[in-house]
Amino acid sequence: MKLNQFSKTLLILLAAASILLAYPFIHEKVPFLKQHFRTYDFWGKFYHSYPKEKIVTPSEDTLAVEEPEEMRGYDGLSTLTNFFRALQSRDGQIRIAYYGDSSIEGDLVSQTLRDSLQRRFGGKGVGFVPITTHVSGFRRSVRHRFSPNWYTCKVTTNNYRKLPRGISGEYYTIWHYTPKPDTLSADSTLVDTMPPPAAYNGGHWVSLGTTRLNPGTSTFRNARLFYGTIKTDSQTVFKPANLTVTIGKEEQIMSLDGRDAVNEVWLTQSAAGRIRLDISASSALPFFGASLESPQGVIVDNFSARGNSGILLTNITPVVLEQFQSKLDYELVILQFGLNVLNAEMEDYSWYEKEMTRLIRYYQAHMPGVDILVVGVSDKATRIDGKMMTDPSVPRITRAQRQAAQNAGVAFFSLYEAMGGEGAMIKWVEEETPRLANLDYAHFNFEGADKAAQMLLDFLMDGYAQYLKKDTLGQLIQ
Repeated sequence: MKLNQFSKTLLILLAAASILLAYPFIHEKVPFLKQHFRTYDFWGKFYHSYPKEKIVTPSEDTLAVEEPEEMRGYDGLSTLTNFFRALQSRDGQIRIAYYGDSSIEGDLVSQTLRDSLQRRFGGKGVGFVPITTHVSGFRRSVRHRFSPNWYTCKVTTNNYRKLPRGISGEYYTIWHYTPKPDTLSADSTLVDTMPPPAAYNGGHWVSLGTTRLNPGTSTFRNARLFYGTIKTDSQTVFKPANLTVTIGKEEQIMSLDGRDAVNEVWLTQSAAGRIRLDISASSALPFFGASLESPQGVIVDNFSARGNSGILLTNITPVVLEQFQSKLDYELVILQFGLNVLNAEMEDYSWYEKEMTRLIRYYQAHMPGVDILVVGVSDKATRIDGKMMTDPSVPRITRAQRQAAQNAGVAFFSLYEAMGGEGAMIKWVEEETPRLANLDYAHFNFEGADKAAQMLLDFLMDGYAQYLKKDTLGQLIQ
């Protein structure tokens, strides 16, 4: 008996030792581990050819800063021809999908870009708005209220209900309150793994209203709701959902009976300032969001997701991307990520370059003809050896993002370099009046987001001017 226990213990120790020895090699090959976990240099203790990893400051890290000349100057502005042509023609909607992490949360950056483009090229409305959000009180570009009993599947959360995600990477479902089961007698295998819903009996509703932030957010001409269909493997019998639309004193009852992966219903096609949606539906029916817009001009949709590195957007199925594109007809997709993969001790971001290249090509495959712009990570400061300085991984990630854009043949804008490069965030926090960023030395405040948006706008308008010049020259030659 004792020998048997000794053998088991020995096997466990040997297995643990094997895992410890193999982990550095596994870490090197698995992108998920690289993104979320650190490694260690076990073999370097025995072989001098594997030097111990150390934190390198930006001034010492020549690999993080130096790039090949042909890559350092790459911006890919010439790849935005379809977007520039749409701006020139001003025919119908010119729609932009602006994806990002917490750096654009609450419509930061995108609200200023939207306002500037709408003033120049026309357009009204804030664009796509989710059913629920945790920043409704922070966002200034739309008045957004909703009942507390919606179930929200975020980009970064597990898809417990196995329903398709919308264009934002999220979906929302009806969630009826039921008392908690008696855990002492209930079968634990039947208990839902999702958090319990709010005890609220006021129905499921969403209210969206305009604001006076900018001329374009003060009204909208059209509004539509996007939703999916009950999953085919659901045991729920398909029944059309009921939607009550309230605008002012007028109410209209609609039936949501679409059977496509992405369905739309027009809520109004006349000018309005506020709209309320009351919904009665099966909990197996996903809702994606609503859009407040105009039939002409620029519409900018903000798709922010805190904690997203960008990679998770490939969880949006091809059919959803394709059907949303058929309805919204985007001319430009902007991808602004990177804050969530910052790691001062990580020197090799080739894995992130590969993953971002894969993401870009995923959108190219399922939204063909759409121009894509990658916005590089903004500067972030961190304390190293008691001194605040740019996180060494910022230029490394910038290089990986630029290379990914070049790999896929899309445009690239370096926000880090536009801000001023090394030490820029420290200046934005400590030297600018008013302060342009928060004291976490990572996120813009409203003033800083406005400035960043202006930099991005200048980049786009420089490209547009180049396009017009070439177009005029081409017409003269003809």
